[in-house]
Amino acid sequence: MLIGIVRADIYLNGYLHIGDNDDFSGYIPKEPITFDGEHTYNYYLNNPTNFYISKDITITGVELVNAIGIESDDRIKVYIDGKRVGRGTKGSNIIYFNLTLKAGFHTIAVKGVCYADGKKENCNKSDVDDIDDFYFEGYKLLTSDNDENIKNFVQRHHIGDDEDNNNDWYDDLSDDWNKPFWYPDDNEGTEITYDFNVSCSVSSVDFYLYRVRDIDYKNKNQIQFYVNGNFAGYAYINTNDDGVYDLHYVYQNLIKGPFNGKVKIISNSNWWGDYDDFSWDEFIVVPHCVNNPQQTNTTFNAVDYISDITQCNAVNDWDDNITTKLADKEFNLTLLAKDPDTDTPLEANITKVTLYYYDSSSNGQCSGNLIGSKVICNNCGQTNANGCMTLDENTLNVDRAVKCVEVNIQGRALSNTSTDVNESNSTDNFAVRPYKFIITNIPNAVKAGNDFNITIKAVDENGNPVKDYNETVYVNGQSVDLEYNETKSGCKTGILNKVSGGNFVNGEANLTLNYNEVGDLNLTVKEVNSSEYALVDSDDTNDTQRFIQSVSDVLDFSVDHFKLSALFENYDKDGNFTYYDRDLNIASKLELNITAVDKNGNVLSNYNKDCYAKNITVDIAHNNVEVNVSQILYKYIDTNGTEYDGNVSKDENVTFVYNKNNFTTDNNGSTSVNVYFNFDRNSSVVLNPFEFNITDIDVNDTDANGTLNLNETARYYYGNLLLSDVLAVENDFNKTYPFIVYDGNGVLNPGTKELVYNWYLNDKHSVIDGNVTDSEIVVSKDFNASNTLNGVTVSVVSINGGKITFKIDRTNSNINYAVIHLLSPNLKWLWYSKFYEKYDISNNSSCLNHFCFAVSWQNTNNEGEVGSGEFNGTEANVTDTNSTKRGVKIFR
Repeated sequence: MLIGIVRADIYLNGYLHIGDNDDFSGYIPKEPITFDGEHTYNYYLNNPTNFYISKDITITGVELVNAIGIESDDRIKVYIDGKRVGRGTKGSNIIYFNLTLKAGFHTIAVKGVCYADGKKENCNKSDVDDIDDFYFEGYKLLTSDNDENIKNFVQRHHIGDDEDNNNDWYDDLSDDWNKPFWYPDDNEGTEITYDFNVSCSVSSVDFYLYRVRDIDYKNKNQIQFYVNGNFAGYAYINTNDDGVYDLHYVYQNLIKGPFNGKVKIISNSNWWGDYDDFSWDEFIVVPHCVNNPQQTNTTFNAVDYISDITQCNAVNDWDDNITTKLADKEFNLTLLAKDPDTDTPLEANITKVTLYYYDSSSNGQCSGNLIGSKVICNNCGQTNANGCMTLDENTLNVDRAVKCVEVNIQGRALSNTSTDVNESNSTDNFAVRPYKFIITNIPNAVKAGNDFNITIKAVDENGNPVKDYNETVYVNGQSVDLEYNETKSGCKTGILNKVSGGNFVNGEANLTLNYNEVGDLNLTVKEVNSSEYALVDSDDTNDTQRFIQSVSDVLDFSVDHFKLSALFENYDKDGNFTYYDRDLNIASKLELNITAVDKNGNVLSNYNKDCYAKNITVDIAHNNVEVNVSQILYKYIDTNGTEYDGNVSKDENVTFVYNKNNFTTDNNGSTSVNVYFNFDRNSSVVLNPFEFNITDIDVNDTDANGTLNLNETARYYYGNLLLSDVLAVENDFNKTYPFIVYDGNGVLNPGTKELVYNWYLNDKHSVIDGNVTDSEIVVSKDFNASNTLNGVTVSVVSINGGKITFKIDRTNSNINYAVIHLLSPNLKWLWYSKFYEKYDISNNSSCLNHFCFAVSWQNTNNEGEVGSGEFNGTEANVTDTNSTKRGVKIFR
């Protein structure tokens, strides 16, 4: 019975029964090695088990595999090479120690406890009457390495057709006067078979049989050797007499590994039909491994198919090559035979052709590991007079990928009447490759920076993945090369990373990749010169035939998301307010920055107008507009300075499409846009202050989007300029008027002083919020601006603290009345007319349509008071006309 090899342990395979009693029906074998009848309790120590190791090892212990019968107080002793090396703990089948063994033959034995009258006793004492019985399936030498090609079979065997009638169990072989008998008593038939596997190629195999005894017949009993089920050779088991002998046999021939070996030890009968009964102890198989064995005989060769066999000549075509073949596709070869001594064509019987598969090559020769083989034919045919023969394509098909194939040819010359064969390897080796690469599981679209999966297959002509194609995919490297490049000229090629995978298993590789740019990326799977799979054929096969056919495909990579940043602020940033203005002359401003990024936030340079930018939709959400307007007015200005106006209902988001051309190549991947907001102010309907809050911004281009929770606010005021007519007594003087805002609910009280009911001083008003220049001031005789008047000049002294101050200078004392017209477009958004008069600053306009005030000059009395008299003011735009001591104020 065989025990399988386990890495890091060395097994000595076979059952052993230690002790001196056979009355243990559960033991296999029943009879023990030691028989106490002649005080042979040390028999096993004197006749230990032989074993072999092919290299130096360090043993850390011995395990008795599946041991049965070890007493709880029994401490097993281990002897190696005749010396006790360890003693186990009570009842344990594992004995630990540390011992270094040199390569070669060694012996091992174990012994249990001895007893005298039921008590433990020194086994060397003469009064010992019992030895503890136990058995086990084999030894396991515990070590840091293994010796898996060596096969140590240690079980005792007896074959033949008789039993040991002396019934003496395991006889004392040292008792010369009593010839040894067979053991165990029951024979095991007329032959024993040993099966084993060898992982290497071998130049020869040694077979050792220990303590062979009772050989009675000459040239009858045999040891037969088989390789992969085929008979390889035999030898007779002969001895000089029926004594005890150690026998050694050698099989001297090259065997390509890995292979299955089988040995039969056979008892044959004599002429009257009696089978020879004989027995032995250990059987050891020692293969002698070699790397990449090469045949030196040059009788036979194989070359690429020669179509016209009549033109073939073994000598002339001997140096032809074998080019690269395709996996699972039939091909032909031509076999050649020549006499190596005369260098002439040879007619020969080709008895066997075998292909040997290696996992690498070097300088055109197969190297590395022998990974398989295939017998192409037995009794293949006969070479013609020119030494040529064609192997039929129906028999030549390699169903896997092989980096190096060696053709082994066996045969004999027709003139050779013996059964001996010559054996040769082809002078040229070849590779068997997949037909082409294909890419499958290609995603429709991938977002930049995200992991994605593809599958690369190396397939045969039928589209099936090729067995044993187990290469590795490299990105822009050696074979198998996954090459990538951006398809659009002028656009950047990003970085493609292999995240995981990429190892082919039987022609299929799954990869997880990551690409950090947008674009259409061309992926090509190909081989690279000097690292191709069929490198062994680089000297005789053109690139097209030698390289696996490449494959290309294009993957679309889009933006993962848009990164947004924004600032929303009032028109008057210092004053923190914006006047309502339906013409958007002044407006709050949203500065929005948009950047296309990958999953990790890296800027995507190819997102520009010349490469892969798209029109984007900008959606701006806001709070409820709770003032009496109907529309939100907006405009945005693109990167070229072009303005686009728009309006939406006050209940809708502000949405517009921003053209891809705004993603310029000066700022690859990013753009910005300024959006201005105001409302449809009615110059005759006042509005309360309102805080306009932009809550969220969303940007998308159909592939990706970006969101920003902004939550920033701009404050809006309904503005006005509070003017009054002036009754003057001096030629030149200054007059100040306030800028005011409406607040009908008092919630957003903008100032500290209510000047008119619900109208408050806006002390934050500055020049940018509304002003008039000297050139925009016209002095006329009456309310019509076209009736100009000379002799009075008006200029702006300052705008400060929410007030504007004018300097009025009369140079002609004959003038008693003048109307001052403020014809500035920068006051339009402050115009308020409760009689629905529109703002007009044309030359023919009147005070009904723009800001103006009148100045009347009167002489004072002796007390310096204003003289009495009736004053005709213009339309009041805030409240009714009322007069004060130094003049009449008309509120507009």
